[in-house]
Amino acid sequence: MGERFAAALPANAWNWIAVWRRNHLAWKKVAFASMLGTLADPMIYLFGLGTGLG
Repeated sequence: MGERFAAALPANAWNWIAVWRRNHLAWKKVAFASMLGTLADPMIYLFGLGTGLG
């Protein structure tokens, strides 16, 4: 009952750092365009409805 069990990590247990870094670098390249599109899309619809109905 006094045995200690150690969880065995796979050989590539630290690959998540490389994956996270790759995702972060890819996000940095497209962050501005993504946020601009996210904010501009509703404004385009509001402008279109405003000019069409007004």
